[in-house]
Amino acid sequence: MSQVSRIIQLSPKVFEEMNNLRLLRIYSMDASWYLELPQGLEYLPNTLRLLHWDLYPSPSLPSNFRPDSIVYLKMHESRLTQLWQGENVRLVNLKVCDLRESKELVKIMDFSGVPNLEILDLLGCCSLVEIPPSIQLCRKLIMIIVWGCVNLCGFPSDLRLTSLEEVNLYNCPRITELPKLPSTVRNLSFQKSGITLQVQSSFREFLFRELSAVAGAITITCLMLMFHVEDAKQTKR
Repeated sequence: MSQVSRIIQLSPKVFEEMNNLRLLRIYSMDASWYLELPQGLEYLPNTLRLLHWDLYPSPSLPSNFRPDSIVYLKMHESRLTQLWQGENVRLVNLKVCDLRESKELVKIMDFSGVPNLEILDLLGCCSLVEIPPSIQLCRKLIMIIVWGCVNLCGFPSDLRLTSLEEVNLYNCPRITELPKLPSTVRNLSFQKSGITLQVQSSFREFLFRELSAVAGAITITCLMLMFHVEDAKQTKR
């Protein structure tokens, strides 16, 4: 089969007659073929609950798409620059938003309309510049991953969400302050970030084990540091 024959071109209205569609998965284990939308995409059914479309080839989802029913959104390596063109999109049922490796993504949605979000995975979204402060309204958030978001400079200073368990800021050099976090966080990673911590002597034993040398109050520029908050608490006691 030739390389050209592996390209599938879809009509902008390919899903127009699928008004009851609930699950849509488009992905491939074979990277030698892919879908194209040469005229864009004009319609997605509002009944969708699961949307999994890797290598999505357009800069946004259709402007007339109302994602009220979406629970699971996964779009790896997409060409998205933003999810929706409108500002007041409500995703009241969304629990998982996974846009990892969408390297052209510049803007993420306003989280004020996403009250049930549990997982936000933006690994490798290297054009993204801000996580809106409205993320603080996601009271059920368990995990936030912005690993490799090298241009991310806007990040909430307070993430004291009682459900939060994992925060990954690995390789985010423009983030310079560690946000305030709840005691529920178990996994925290900020290697290769711009975060600088003032570490007091009460953490001496823990940091000696992890970094090999600590004496009194020191300043650490975090180049290679991953620790579990629960372990640190036990050491502090």
